[in-house]
Amino acid sequence: MKDEPYPALFLPGFGTVLQHAEAVSFEIPVVVATLTSGASVTLDLNQELPNFDGGYSVVLASMLAQPDRLNAEDSKIWLRDQLSGAYPNLAIESLSISWMQLTHDSDGATTLTPTGRAFVVGLGPPG
Repeated sequence: MKDEPYPALFLPGFGTVLQHAEAVSFEIPVVVATLTSGASVTLDLNQELPNFDGGYSVVLASMLAQPDRLNAEDSKIWLRDQLSGAYPNLAIESLSISWMQLTHDSDGATTLTPTGRAFVVGLGPPG
């Protein structure tokens, strides 16, 4: 085996995220389920949906950013199936997805600010 003058894979340095700025911000979806009883429950889909932990959260966020695609009938069938497995004790009728700006500042404070992007996915009554 011959040594390479440079590695085949080059990774960036992992310095402090806030070394050049006072704060760092990300857009995140906040998902609230409306139950058949009328009650509302905030869901953490990245933690609860099977196969969405780890790197799959990027895929989930992409799905939640596309209201037309998520409201398509086949998507709603798939989503209902995933939700019934992850939340068997909740009778979820719809989801409200609100995109928020999550900001972490150099003092350790975190703030959530609405972006104005929000929509509802009507799933209908379970069963």
